[in-house]
This record gives sequence, C-alpha cells and structure tokens, in this order.
Amino acid sequence: MVNSFAIATLIFSFMGIIVLLFRRVPELVKVDSEKEEYAVSEIKKEKSLSRKKAFNDFLKKTLIKFKIFTQKTENKTSSMIKKIEKNHEEEKNYSDEDYWNKLKK
Repeated sequence: MVNSFAIATLIFSFMGIIVLLFRRVPELVKVDSEKEEYAVSEIKKEKSLSRKKAFNDFLKKTLIKFKIFTQKTENKTSSMIKKIEKNHEEEKNYSDEDYWNKLKK
C-alpha cells in the first residue's frame, strides 16, 4: 500500500512537471525570441552609429583637405595679384620716364 502510494505520488509529480513545462515552454520561447530581437536591434543600432561615425570622420577629413586646398589657392592667387600689381606699377613708372625722355630728345 505504501509502495503503491509512493509510485502514484511519483507519477503524478512527473505529470505535474510535464504539464507545467508544456504551459511554460511557449512563454520561454517567446522570451528568448524577444531577447534575440532586442540583441539584433541593438546590433543594428551600433552598426548605424558606427556608419554615422565613419561618415562623419570621412566628411571631417574631406572638409579639412578642402579647407587646406582653398587656403593654398588663395595664397597663390594673392601672390599672383601682388606680382601683377608690381609689374603694372613698374610698367607705369617705366612708361612715364620713357615718355619724358622721348620728349626731351
């Protein structure tokens, strides 16, 4: 009698465990998929932030190079303008002297 009672208790305990597992397995699967979706979304966010950072770095380097290029060209044009003004001033002075020298002769 005690032996059959122990066996019955053991069988009903296993059946209760199996019932609980069948009830909870869909919820556990759902939780795992939610964690997986969350992990995937976090990875996507990190990738997008990484891409934005890479693009910002590229843009910064490009703009710095463009700024240096414009400064160099501005410096070159400034020196060319000074050179042209100097030549024009020399021609003006030369032509004035030449004109007066021609008149004297």
